[in-house]
Amino acid sequence: MHYFDPHLPLEPPPPYDMLYEADALLDAHLAELQVADFVATGQCNKSSEARAVFNLYDGEVSYVDQEVGRLLQELRDLGVWEKSIIIFTADHGEGLNQHNWPVHGRNHNEQLHVPLLMRFPGPRTDLPPRFRQVVSLVDVLPTVLGQIEAPLARGFLEQASGVDVLSPRFRPRPVFSQRTGRDCDDLPGPLFSLTTRQWKYLYQPEVENQLFDRLADPYELENVLSTNAVVGDELHQQLRALLAEQSARGEVFGPQRARTADELDSERLRQLEMLGYVDLSATSHPAQTSQPGTQERGGRE
Repeated sequence: MHYFDPHLPLEPPPPYDMLYEADALLDAHLAELQVADFVATGQCNKSSEARAVFNLYDGEVSYVDQEVGRLLQELRDLGVWEKSIIIFTADHGEGLNQHNWPVHGRNHNEQLHVPLLMRFPGPRTDLPPRFRQVVSLVDVLPTVLGQIEAPLARGFLEQASGVDVLSPRFRPRPVFSQRTGRDCDDLPGPLFSLTTRQWKYLYQPEVENQLFDRLADPYELENVLSTNAVVGDELHQQLRALLAEQSARGEVFGPQRARTADELDSERLRQLEMLGYVDLSATSHPAQTSQPGTQERGGRE
């Protein structure tokens, strides 16, 4: 099931659109996050008023919470709950004016930290109720395949980029992230990051690199690279090694030619438009057009 909420445009249905209008704690929270009251329109973002978008986003989350509850209840009513694997996650968070950025596509915690819940059938006392290590969404497939017996599982596991985080052989490692590849005049060059339980290292070749102590500074507001140079150097070397490895893989597999609109059937184009990836009214070649703030490199929303 793909729930498009919460996502731009933030339009939760009643009563969720007004559910948090009287939230007296929001102002204090915004001050703690050092959130700008207003972020102006840019090429890759939209005008955004902090209080409004926080309230609407929370309304969207509450609405989806209810809808997911309906789905899970239906599984129980159908008698398939006890033999179902349930995975609940999201592909990104939202800036909501934090770090002066209202949408997604960047590498701070508010964009990268997403929910990830897994439930496997039967009484599983061997599984931890909460997993406290940093993991990636690329770990979901190998983790699930590691918990089931399926003829094709081994082949997929051998090809997976991620790891089975519930395996006894799992060892925590920094998680790699990359800023969206869309062209933005106000984005100075590429941005990569590594995240561990304690540290977030931002590598910006054309600007300045940054290091955040996530335990002491969970909102990633203070760059401590100058006072933690050894940590920064270690993460920098690990990140550069990962980039070199990915570049080598790219050379092996080669670039894939993008299909044109003429090669896509009308139903596929309609689905892409519904997801915000193309605008059929804007161009004669809609498959090569994307809405600002919706297309992510390397996968769908």
